[in-house]
Amino acid sequence: MKKSFAIMASAALVLTGCHNHDEDHHHEDAHSHNSVQVVNCNSGVELFAESSELEEGEECLLTAYFTSLDNFKPSEGTEAVLSYKGTDGVQLVEGEYLRPGVFHFEFVPGADEGVLQNIVFCGITFDCTGASHEHYPAANVVTFGKEQSWMVDFATETVTSDLLGDVINTVGQVSSTQSEERSVVARASGVVSFAGTAMLPGMTVRKGDPLFHISTEGMSDSNMEVRFSTAKAEYERASDEYKRKQDLSRDNIVSKAELSQARSAYMSAKAEYDNLKKYFRGGAFSAIADIDGYVDEVYVSNGDFVEAGQKLACISRNRRLMITAKVPSRYAAELGHIKDAVLKNAEGHSFRLADVNGRLVAVGRSVSASSPMIPVTFETDNSLGAVPGCFVDVCVVTASEHPVLTVASGAIVEESGNYFVYKQLNPELYQKVQVSTGASDGIRVEIRSGLKEGETVVSKGAVILKLAQSAGTLDAHSGHVH
Repeated sequence: MKKSFAIMASAALVLTGCHNHDEDHHHEDAHSHNSVQVVNCNSGVELFAESSELEEGEECLLTAYFTSLDNFKPSEGTEAVLSYKGTDGVQLVEGEYLRPGVFHFEFVPGADEGVLQNIVFCGITFDCTGASHEHYPAANVVTFGKEQSWMVDFATETVTSDLLGDVINTVGQVSSTQSEERSVVARASGVVSFAGTAMLPGMTVRKGDPLFHISTEGMSDSNMEVRFSTAKAEYERASDEYKRKQDLSRDNIVSKAELSQARSAYMSAKAEYDNLKKYFRGGAFSAIADIDGYVDEVYVSNGDFVEAGQKLACISRNRRLMITAKVPSRYAAELGHIKDAVLKNAEGHSFRLADVNGRLVAVGRSVSASSPMIPVTFETDNSLGAVPGCFVDVCVVTASEHPVLTVASGAIVEESGNYFVYKQLNPELYQKVQVSTGASDGIRVEIRSGLKEGETVVSKGAVILKLAQSAGTLDAHSGHVH
């Protein structure tokens, strides 16, 4: 509901937006039958220029719009120069800067045809020798001025062929990767207590932080304090014995075999003592975090008795995620040709595997009676905006040997069960065209009829054009809305 309201509000803003610049539009008949238009793209910038009919010796006004094709917003720059054939040969005229991306050029042509030569903007030269007198159809045509398109989330794209294979729509569950998880286990049997005031999922921990204390006090068969004291005493005894025999070996009083035996006993006692010392703190055995991360799950409560080796908690870094999708077994033959996957999170944003540094990890080879679904597992980074345990929509895309025409999913608008796109006739004029659609991976949609490769369509903002056309406030033969 909020999204629909935002689109309607944007359309209302666009429909009234041009009223703010009435005084600057001196070419109300820019799309008339006698208009001259220039469309050219160079270095990521689009030039769209238009004027009334060029007549020799008559003053003419040319309006130029410069659009950055990376974001379809007005290009930065305050200087532009037009080269044209004037009464004294090829002449130059500086453009009048009106506002970002918009310039006026006033000049007197020296001929009726072939007048415009080029426009230089920000060091980019745009060829204008192809200026044309295009005549466009009037049916299902909507005018959407450049300045209107700059006000909204708008973009166009060229219809291309792509190897869009079969698309399998399913759902995947998110989990941490195995390399990103560590289990915290009890290294001794005893009564467990939290190292802090609480141990809750989501808490941040650092490598080496004590998370639990395990007390063996009062347990005759596994009293860790007694074991630690014994290990310490044995280590000190073995250390003294080894040092004593080192001194005696210098005078050849003890043999090398005796010295080696003393050294082995010392190293064994030291390893036992160091291991216990690392985890035995304050009279209790500590369970520590092995990695930086956060607490994923806690399996025990304060005061529980635990056995040695029992899992106490799970720590996760969550830098990489696993997404396991369950695919019906009827698609088994196609799963050997997976080309890509499109993941859609809870906010409705779609990502290809490449967008989230993802890859296909594994495809299941069998099913069971209890679960007749084949697991397909992908690995991604955490930019997906999902957390372990949640679900995301997954479109598994298989490879195809036959290219098909595709457009962005945002180019398609639906009306009474039929599908349409807005085909660009020029950068301010669009024709509503009915299309037949095929498979879709959530980002691209197959076009079976209605368009040709190389044609340009609106890929963002098509819904706003639909609302504007339905409102009936846009005149297909006027240059701008007034």
